[in-house]
Amino acid sequence: MQNKDNRNRMWTVVLLYILGLEKCQAAEAVPQLTGNSTQMYYSTLRIDESVIGNSEILSFSVGDVDLDVSKPNNSTTCSTESAGKRCSCAPGHSWTEEVCQSHRCCGNGECILQMGSAPVCLPDTTVSITGSIKLKDQRNQECETHSSDLLREIKGVFSTLRGFDTWEISEPSPEGIVDFEMTLPLGVSPDDLTEKSQYLVYCLGGSLDLQTIGLVHSDMPNDTVCYDTAVTLNCRSQVNLPTQPLWYQRKRHGLISITTGTIFTVDVLGPAETSVTFRSLSAFVTGEYECVHQQTSNSFKISHISSGHVDVALLPDIDVFTEPQFPRCEKNSDVLRVKAICEIRNSTEDYIVTWQGGNIEEPSSFHLNGSEVYTAEQNVGCVQDSQTGSTELTCTFKNSCNQERSASVPINIIYEGEDYCEAEGEWPDTKAGFTANLKCHDMAGLRRRKCHLNATWGEAVSLCVNFELNSVLGNAVIIDSGLGEVKDNVAEVSFELKNLTNNTGRINSYANMNVSVQVLNILGGKLQTISNETTADNLLDSSSSLLDRSLEKSWTTRITEGNASLPETYLRTVEHLTDRVNITHVRKKPNLEVSACEPTAICESSVFNINISLKSLGKGKVKTIAFKQLEKYLPHSERRESEPNSAVVSVRTTKENNRQIKITIDFPLIHPRRQNFELTCVSWDFSSSQWSSRGCRWEGPSNEARCTCSHLSSFSILLSKYPAEVPLLSEITYVGLSVSVISLILALLIEAVIWKDVIKTNALYLRHIANINISLCLLVADCCFLASSKPRYITEMWCRTLTVLKHFFYLSMFFWMFSLSCALLHQTVFVFHTLSKKNYLLFSIFVGYACPLIIVLGSFVASKNGAKDVYFLAETCWLVYAGLMQGSFYTFVIPMGVILFANNLSIVIVILKLLSHHTGENSGGKKEKMAAKTIIRTVMILSPVLGVTWIFGFAVMSLDITSGTVTFVIHYVFVLLNSSQGFFLLLTTCFWDQMSREALMRRLKKTGTNGSFSSSNTNTKTTVNLNSINK
Repeated sequence: MQNKDNRNRMWTVVLLYILGLEKCQAAEAVPQLTGNSTQMYYSTLRIDESVIGNSEILSFSVGDVDLDVSKPNNSTTCSTESAGKRCSCAPGHSWTEEVCQSHRCCGNGECILQMGSAPVCLPDTTVSITGSIKLKDQRNQECETHSSDLLREIKGVFSTLRGFDTWEISEPSPEGIVDFEMTLPLGVSPDDLTEKSQYLVYCLGGSLDLQTIGLVHSDMPNDTVCYDTAVTLNCRSQVNLPTQPLWYQRKRHGLISITTGTIFTVDVLGPAETSVTFRSLSAFVTGEYECVHQQTSNSFKISHISSGHVDVALLPDIDVFTEPQFPRCEKNSDVLRVKAICEIRNSTEDYIVTWQGGNIEEPSSFHLNGSEVYTAEQNVGCVQDSQTGSTELTCTFKNSCNQERSASVPINIIYEGEDYCEAEGEWPDTKAGFTANLKCHDMAGLRRRKCHLNATWGEAVSLCVNFELNSVLGNAVIIDSGLGEVKDNVAEVSFELKNLTNNTGRINSYANMNVSVQVLNILGGKLQTISNETTADNLLDSSSSLLDRSLEKSWTTRITEGNASLPETYLRTVEHLTDRVNITHVRKKPNLEVSACEPTAICESSVFNINISLKSLGKGKVKTIAFKQLEKYLPHSERRESEPNSAVVSVRTTKENNRQIKITIDFPLIHPRRQNFELTCVSWDFSSSQWSSRGCRWEGPSNEARCTCSHLSSFSILLSKYPAEVPLLSEITYVGLSVSVISLILALLIEAVIWKDVIKTNALYLRHIANINISLCLLVADCCFLASSKPRYITEMWCRTLTVLKHFFYLSMFFWMFSLSCALLHQTVFVFHTLSKKNYLLFSIFVGYACPLIIVLGSFVASKNGAKDVYFLAETCWLVYAGLMQGSFYTFVIPMGVILFANNLSIVIVILKLLSHHTGENSGGKKEKMAAKTIIRTVMILSPVLGVTWIFGFAVMSLDITSGTVTFVIHYVFVLLNSSQGFFLLLTTCFWDQMSREALMRRLKKTGTNGSFSSSNTNTKTTVNLNSINK
């Protein structure tokens, strides 16, 4: 405006936009399209201000063209000043993009311009359209004959839109794509735009993608919004559009849809209006947002877009520490210089950083490897309670909203005389009872190492997490935030996790394993169903990869007392994930298999060769999951007593029911069950975080790999590390052996006392020599047995030594019994042939000691020089039984069995000889009674000496303790007879033998005659001759 005082008139500069009609353009280019082609013209007029609003028509000439303007409106008003022109846009108008970029005048605010410039304000109804056409080889023949100029044809179609202004179009690309832009200051009708698009696609036979800006408007915050507050964005259209608007956030890789979730809430306020509310503002929501109405068909897509930026005043995550971590005073008079460091990730926020905590000096800041580092220094004294410096420093970050976040770090001084751990490698001097922290190299997190109160270093603990895996965890947390569809977010997270876990070398630490399980756990907790097959497969792949053998150390490394729950969390997580996956067939992974069966009376499935049969009347689908390696990692409170001996298998149903069920599981055993070692069927109890045998039963040694349970859970089999024990059997054994040891010592003493009185003949001499050696071998063997009664408290060397001694002396005992049996057999068959004392003695010594020595030495050498678990078992301090005809145990059993067979044969022959001797002396019932007495007396006398009672050992060896009552009875009989063998030897060799008894009585009384105890019956000679061999 100019002042009337200068020219006595009021003038205004009016920028006019003129709609010119060019009928020929449209008609010539596209005759079938109705409507005229239009073109906007711009003119600057200097007119009287009173004309605006009062004139219906303005007529003027431009060159040779006469123009009439109806209803002129003011768009831009300028007034002249000394600095130039002060211009502003009329209501409902805004500066053009050109003015916004060149003069920094945007929106509808005032702008200072040069005198010669001609600024332009356009109506707010201006619509900008960008688009691309993908052409096909064949065009519609009806259109092609009217124009050979493709670009002119495209412009001709869109120029029929009212208010057609600027136009730019590119030449077709090699792929047949034409890009174009246009501006419509007067707005556009969606129906008109759709009509023109349909016609253009019809003519060109390709596909069209249009985007409009200006039809849809959104209310975006003009200023930065504050952290952790709520904000609402509104979106509305100028005209009614056929679709509801959608919200998107623009990322580097494209647009991400916004739906209602934990952070975003989308509300439909009307047919042409919608809003999105951010419930908690953080760096996550900062960015560009678009509100979009989309019209789509088979051949074209039109998107009406409004966009804006949301900028959040952030608050940082602060890592704070000191250098040095633990300042050390060498003398009380020292004053130490300590630097406090606060570190944050690089941020667009311009923080104001302040320090508190004493006499802060030299605060500074710098950038380092993607981080902003702020430092301050302070002097601290070395006298406790010194006021030289504060014991805590605090850094405070203030954002543009004056919101603050602080972090403090204590200054832990090692005073003179205090205990500390000396620096070791990267680890600095650390005060006793404190923990040193170091940043991870190229990973997120910290490394920690405890300095114990006794000033010794603990183990270093790594909490370092792979950056990519840490990012996956962050993405998993926000999958249901509303940014993006949940199913799409889950698919992306599962794909990234699969790629990371497939490379086990990148996750081979406890911290990485923990984060991986957390990701799976979050997904399982946030999802109701997983219908996408690829997503389900990715999750199962990741779950399987975590059980890879190469990661065993990562599972078993303990960082805190709570770490034992990681395998349990993994188990629960995979079960929940599997509940949400639609299993239609067996899914096989290297360390994980999942199968399902429809509800029937009997549901049968097999995973990793584990056969499961479920009998139930329930209606839910049954899902079975088998895990390899997991049995090693789940906590087991009785690990000293037993160990897992099968894979873990989980049986679940999609519908809970209280009906009685019966699950039969046949497990492939990891280690073969040795005889007498008990298996326990267990299920995992999440309430106690332990294995529990409640509700499960082992089917016994006859079906040793089968468990039967009455509930759903995760199942496994535990193998006892020690053989099962018959109740009170150990006590009976120890009592019997103690009595035997005492009896054997007494028997040897009696033999020494009566020796000269009982060796009257060669047969008697040889018999007593055999008795003494049998008793001596049994005595040493029983003492070794007692010494090894508690194997777990014996060193491996002593266990091996005691095993060798028992092996040798028990064998030696049997070979001396065999020697005695041979003598008995010879004396019985050849009554009138006298044995040579010397020859028999040499034979007996060779058989009694040389033969067992050869067997024991050969077995020892063949078993890798007495190797543990090859020659002997540390759990029993006895020979190894490794199956049928396998193991060092058979070097004892086979010789014993042969000798017992020979000895029993000898007893049978003796019994037959005695029976034939009594034939004819008695008749009828008296004869049968005498024969029975003879058999009983012979068996009772000869059995202990010839080891016949050891026959029960074969029954014990062939029967499993875990079989039940019958086995218990046989074990009791065997133990009673054989642990008391020394006592029976005392009875049979000393007290039941007439000659030994008489000799002992004479020694005790020191009186009597040779015939005072002679027998008077006619059978004395024959009985004595037999006794001279057997007793």
